[in-house]
Amino acid sequence: QNSQFTNVTRDISREYIDNLDQNMIEQRPHSVVFCVNPNALNDQGCADRISTMLEKFTQEGIPLIVCLTQMDKVDPNLDINPLLSSNTVQEIVQDASDRLGVNVDNIIYSVSYGRTPEGKKVFEYDKLHFKNLEKIQRIAEQYATRLREEGNQLTGNAMVAADRKST
Repeated sequence: QNSQFTNVTRDISREYIDNLDQNMIEQRPHSVVFCVNPNALNDQGCADRISTMLEKFTQEGIPLIVCLTQMDKVDPNLDINPLLSSNTVQEIVQDASDRLGVNVDNIIYSVSYGRTPEGKKVFEYDKLHFKNLEKIQRIAEQYATRLREEGNQLTGNAMVAADRKST
């Protein structure tokens, strides 16, 4: 039995109602990261299904970031330096953008953790992860700021100009 539906009545406090705009903003996702292996996009049917799913997020206004996984499998040069900007990587990112209908700036990639041929750990992998996290955070912050400034359009609780000036 799913316990979340056993008690569907909830007392909503006056404070919650008075701060509804802020509560709705806080409870709303500020970004969605969708991870997909770029090889999956070679199947047009699969790419179409993913694109349709991703459209649901963008219809809601939620910023979408697509992370192409295991990029070192499609470009072995990324084993040595995952930050390497190669034509292969750029082509795959552009192809994913075209197939999924996602802005190329909202596509990141990740690689499997690896080592140099001598067996030494490649620290650029950590740099790539931090670069990706920084981009995700920046996009989420921009969206949260926009929500705060414009109000949560979906709930009809947009803040009036006077309220915005007082915060």
